[in-house]
Amino acid sequence: MSKKKKENEKVCVVCGKQFRVCGKKQRKTAKFCSMACRKKTRIKKECPICGKIFYISPSTNKQNRGKFCSRKCYSLWKKGNTKGKNAHNWKGGKIKTICKFCGKEFYITPSLKGTRKFCSRECDNKWRSKYVKGEKHHQWTSKKRKCLVCGKTFYAKPSLIKKGGGKFCSCSCAGIWNFKHMFKTKDTSIELKVEDMLIKLGIEFEKQKVISEGRTVADFYVPAQRLVLYADGVYWHSLPGRKKKDMNQDFLLGFNNYNVLRLGEDDINKFPKKCLKKIQEALYEEHCQGGFAG
Repeated sequence: MSKKKKENEKVCVVCGKQFRVCGKKQRKTAKFCSMACRKKTRIKKECPICGKIFYISPSTNKQNRGKFCSRKCYSLWKKGNTKGKNAHNWKGGKIKTICKFCGKEFYITPSLKGTRKFCSRECDNKWRSKYVKGEKHHQWTSKKRKCLVCGKTFYAKPSLIKKGGGKFCSCSCAGIWNFKHMFKTKDTSIELKVEDMLIKLGIEFEKQKVISEGRTVADFYVPAQRLVLYADGVYWHSLPGRKKKDMNQDFLLGFNNYNVLRLGEDDINKFPKKCLKKIQEALYEEHCQGGFAG
């Protein structure tokens, strides 16, 4: 008999019969000549849930497994023996807790002790908005600033202030300041003509007046009558979207009890007397209403 043929022959541990195996793995693990002999070594068990008789292998029994005939019986046993007080990690059940915001009583698991302080997400959000918002937040670093245009108080980050920013509360105020201090170098020809008209009338007025309520820089402002006067150039005030912007400015000024008068470039150059009359009418209207202080 060859050496290879001898290695492929095994003896059944149950009946003593010789049998042949194939492959390296089977030569090491094969112990039975048939399934009948294999079943003879199985251990008889009775399911503690349904009482059914079943069999398990010695290796499964050695591992302390195979106590139930099916997964269904195991689930039924687990449901009644490993939950609540019967669980191996039972710590006494839920703990009574009082909500930090509304004072309502609620229950939590022991694992959440010290971390769950509110009965609901709504109470958590309300408490945070009241005590952990703005300057009360532990990571708050912003500094209080005063807008250079409208005087409104706002907050800016230190990093922004360090770079030279944090001077204005909004983009509108920044645009107004830039328009007044950077872009405008001298009065236009039509503004000079309107200024002469106001001087002839003997009216006290201010040039390039910042009016924060209307988010605008008025060409001329008569404080006694709260009259805002614009000299509108043809080119700039015919650009797309400019008409809508002018209407928004007029609405904001009117809403804040300012009176607005706009004089067009063509009228100022061709009909100066007509423009002068419009200014007089605007001033007279305010005088009749008790707004003239002259």
